[in-house]
Amino acid sequence: MRAIIIKLPKKWLLLALVLAAAAVGIGLYFWRFQPASMFPAGELVEKSIRGTIDKASYRYTLVATLEVDGRIQTWSDITGEKSGPDVHLIGKIINTPIEMYQIGSTAYNRDPFTNKWFTVEGYNLNEQSILMMEVNPLSNLNFKSVVEAEYAGREKVKGRDCWVVNCRPDLDNQLLEVLWQGFSYQLWIDRGDEVVRRAVLEAKSKNSATTNLKITMEFYDFDQPISLSPPK
Repeated sequence: MRAIIIKLPKKWLLLALVLAAAAVGIGLYFWRFQPASMFPAGELVEKSIRGTIDKASYRYTLVATLEVDGRIQTWSDITGEKSGPDVHLIGKIINTPIEMYQIGSTAYNRDPFTNKWFTVEGYNLNEQSILMMEVNPLSNLNFKSVVEAEYAGREKVKGRDCWVVNCRPDLDNQLLEVLWQGFSYQLWIDRGDEVVRRAVLEAKSKNSATTNLKITMEFYDFDQPISLSPPK
């Protein structure tokens, strides 16, 4: 069977090439500059939080501040890393230096005054509610549902291109809900792997109209090999 060859005039061939190049350019422009994802904002929030919580390992920073009568006070400033149930965190809580490890079923706590390590067998930092915010920062993203969500543009976090989404959730965090109300979030969601790269939580005190909470978290090194071993 002989192939059928269609010869186009040069001007039509040139036009076809121009149109093809334009289509590619428009597609790239849309991908780079589009202000919102193809997903509704609420769906993207729920999907990204599920994907973030499912990560086996990650590193993070967390800064929690209280605004009391117009004055800003830092409650905690933490850098941490998690690998499965194991965790290492270092920083300050209420201006007191801390460094802790959870390795298997053993917790290690550095005394801020002597720098000596104290070991506690059978103690699990992940189960201590008073440190839940710092030890397990993803617990601050436990949502029963997303009540409202809207896109707020795009920004980069540590070089990663992210959607910015403002949302108001129905929170599932008893520790936060005891003292705080009116929770609002701003999330930076990676456009590539759809995980949460940065989150800012704001809430108002249930007991004082002039007291507000703000928690800023960043997450990185997802699913990277993080080896945690007991301190020496």
